[in-house]
Amino acid sequence: DAIILACAGLIRLKMTHRITQALDTVVCLPAAGQGIVGLQCRQNDTAIQKCISPLHDEKAHAQVRAEREVNRILEGGCHAPLASFCQQSGNDIQLKALVGKVDGSLIIQSEAAGKES
Repeated sequence: DAIILACAGLIRLKMTHRITQALDTVVCLPAAGQGIVGLQCRQNDTAIQKCISPLHDEKAHAQVRAEREVNRILEGGCHAPLASFCQQSGNDIQLKALVGKVDGSLIIQSEAAGKES
């Protein structure tokens, strides 16, 4: 038995001691948003909003927006072989993506770098 979790989420939760092996994105490109810790609260609950606001990471937010945009453009869903990964590279962001046929007979990969918009 095994479980694969995103290292990014465990790192953000300060649980790095639970990481026994990391899969490089060259070996396994993740689905959009993997490793993102999402928080939500009631819209009018200013006390909770104030408590969780220090946890907001604007760079991570920009990266997941780019990953989700790939998913939106390619009309990805739970059954589509689609992956995207964005990371900071100096002052730029670097985005890698792939999409394939469901039967695995074709995989198309691409990557780009640029300023976040």
